[in-house]
Amino acid sequence: MPAEKSGYAPFHVGTQIYQTWYKVIGELGVGGRPIVCLHGGGGLTHHYMSPYNELNSRLGIPVVLYDQLGGGASTHLPLDAPRDLWKPETWVDELNNLLEHLGISDDFDLLGHSWGGMVSALFAATRAPPGLRNLIVSNSFPSFPLFAVGTEVIMDLNPDIGEVARKHAEAGNFASPEYRAAVQALHARYFCQVDPLPEDLLTSFLSVDKDPTVFSVLVGHSIYHMSGILKDWSIIDELHKITCPVLVISSPYDVAQPKAIMPWFQELRQVKWVEMQNSTHTPMFEEPKSTKVWHKYEGVTICDLSSLSHSLLSQYLPAPSTSLVNASTSLGDASNGSPNRNPASIRQQILDELKEQRAAQELINARLDQVLEKLASLETVLLDRPFQIANAMASGANPLVDLSSHPGFYAQLLGYDSTPDLAALTFGLPSDAFSFQVILPD
Repeated sequence: MPAEKSGYAPFHVGTQIYQTWYKVIGELGVGGRPIVCLHGGGGLTHHYMSPYNELNSRLGIPVVLYDQLGGGASTHLPLDAPRDLWKPETWVDELNNLLEHLGISDDFDLLGHSWGGMVSALFAATRAPPGLRNLIVSNSFPSFPLFAVGTEVIMDLNPDIGEVARKHAEAGNFASPEYRAAVQALHARYFCQVDPLPEDLLTSFLSVDKDPTVFSVLVGHSIYHMSGILKDWSIIDELHKITCPVLVISSPYDVAQPKAIMPWFQELRQVKWVEMQNSTHTPMFEEPKSTKVWHKYEGVTICDLSSLSHSLLSQYLPAPSTSLVNASTSLGDASNGSPNRNPASIRQQILDELKEQRAAQELINARLDQVLEKLASLETVLLDRPFQIANAMASGANPLVDLSSHPGFYAQLLGYDSTPDLAALTFGLPSDAFSFQVILPD
C-alpha cells in the first residue's frame, strides 16, 4: 500500500481564512515530480479522480488530490459569500496556495479534468508558474460559449430527450421531475456510460446534491442550460501564454463536443492531443487506454484523420467513407519542419468545407477527394496503414511511425519494457518527448 497523508491548507482571502483539504498518495520528494489533480464541477470532490492513484502504485509518482473550495471536506461557501469571491481566479489562487503549502511550487505537473482543466489552464496562462513542467487537460474546454454550442448539438442528436429538456428550461421548470430525468438520460449517454456508476463517481455527484452552492453559482441549473457566472467565460485568448507542454485528452462521445475542444489544439504552442476510442466525459472509468494521438510541435502537426471522422465529422455528416477513416496526415514542410501555412487554419478550412457536405454520402466522397488533393498539394504525407510507411520514409518525408503493426516501437522509444497504457503515455514522457512525431492509429 502506498503511503497516504491528508491535511488542510489554510487559504486566506481578504479577512477570511478558508481550509483546503488535500491528500497525498506516495511521498513528496520521493519517486519523482508530483502531479496535482484538479477535479471538475465546480462543487464536485476528489473522489472520482481516484483512478489516477495508479500513477503512484505503478510509476511511483506522488499524486496530490484535493477538494476545491466549496466542496467535500474543504470549507463550504454560503450563497451570500462576498461577490468578488465568485470568480475563477479564486480557485486559481487556491491552487497556488496549495502548491506553496506543500512546498512543491518549484517542480510539479498538473492534471485537470473538466472544470479542473479550465482552472489549471487559467493558472498556467495567467500566473506563468516557473515550476510547472507539464499540463494535462482531460475532457475540458477553454470556452463555455463553445461548450454550450455542443450541448445544443447533443440535444439535436437526441430529440426525444432534447425536446423535453428544452421545454422545461424555457419555462424555467428546472426542478421538474421530467427535466431532471432528461438530464440524467443525457448524462447516461455523454457523461458516464458505466452502469451502475462507479462508487467514487457517485460519491462526487452526491456531494453536489448535498451542497449545490458552488455548482449553481458557477454553472447554473445544469450543464445543458447554463445560467451561472461562467456561461460567457473563455480563456481562448490566453492560451498562447502557456509555455509548458500540454496533453489534451478528449472522448468521442463526451458532453464536451469537438468544437469546444479544438481551441486547445489551435492555440497552444506545444500540444499533444489524445482521443479516446469509446468514452464519454469520464474515460478514467470507461477506457483506461488510448490509441490515437494528434501531436503539434513548433507548428508541425500530425494527426490520425480517423479521429476527425470519429468525432469532428460525426455530428455533422453521415458515416464517412472508408478512405477518410484510413487516412493519416502530417501537415508541414518535410524539408525543415516548418508549416507551409498555419495548420490550425488549414484544419479549420477543411472542416468548414466538409461540414457543407451534409446532403448525401456521395457528395461527401466526392468532396473528400478534393480535400485530400488539397492536402497533397501542401507537400502533405498521406499514410494509409503500415504498407505505406516504407514509401513515406523513402521519400525523405518527416518521420512518421505507424504503431498499428509495431506497438512496441513507441514503448522502446521512451524506454519502457512493454507498450505503455494511457497513464504511462501521459506521465512517463521524457522532457524531450515533444520532439518526436508519432501517429498511433487503431
